[in-house]
Amino acid sequence: MEIYDVFADEDDALVFIEHYPGVVDNPALKSLFFCIFDGICYVIWKAKVINPSSSLWKKSEKWMAARKNGPNV
Repeated sequence: MEIYDVFADEDDALVFIEHYPGVVDNPALKSLFFCIFDGICYVIWKAKVINPSSSLWKKSEKWMAARKNGPNV
């Protein structure tokens, strides 16, 4: 999946919005919240990141910095 956007919510959880290409056939993914905009499927999921030195946190900082230029589509 391609990251579309990421931001921190009020609980400091990272909220990721990703493009999801094709049909959702993975049972684990069906439990996530999906939304459709203009015929494109996006998956929205949260990740609590406790350790700021983790690779996910570092990647999300990069994505969040890029947000100011608009979503990465």
